[in-house]
Amino acid sequence: MYFFTADQHFRDPEILMVIPRPFKSVDHMDSVMIKRFNERVGPDDTTFILGDFFHKVSGGTKPEEILAQLNGQKILIRGNHDKNNGVKTIMENVTIEYFGQRILLIHDPKDSYDLMANGAVDMMFCGHVHMNWKYQSFTVNVGVDVNDYFPVSIKTALNGYNKWAKQWETK
Repeated sequence: MYFFTADQHFRDPEILMVIPRPFKSVDHMDSVMIKRFNERVGPDDTTFILGDFFHKVSGGTKPEEILAQLNGQKILIRGNHDKNNGVKTIMENVTIEYFGQRILLIHDPKDSYDLMANGAVDMMFCGHVHMNWKYQSFTVNVGVDVNDYFPVSIKTALNGYNKWAKQWETK
């Protein structure tokens, strides 16, 4: 199965001051997110991590140590906080196809408008916006802040979006 997540900010004390996450400390946040990740993702699953996975390396824990604790295969897409933090990925975005639907996977949704506008993709999964919204037109925020700190399966993401879109059609 395929899963998606974004904006974990592992080892990031600043995120607890900026976003009202319900954790007592960085260690508490990290342990809960690792536990929830592994509750959903099995060893044979693949998870796309859409940016801002880890806080900058400053001695101590490294990103690969956190990755090793997470089930399954992980594919990392660079976020705006992934420039100098030890996360080694060259991917800015990826397009996947799921039952004929082309889905752009990207960290910051505003970096995708050209691809959406020219019809290169049908919809987008993103992060970056934290708690601002979960769904927008043809867009799903897969970030941990709107998904109770769990990764989201592709079926859950698409079903949630379709339910949201139907509500907007009837208004």
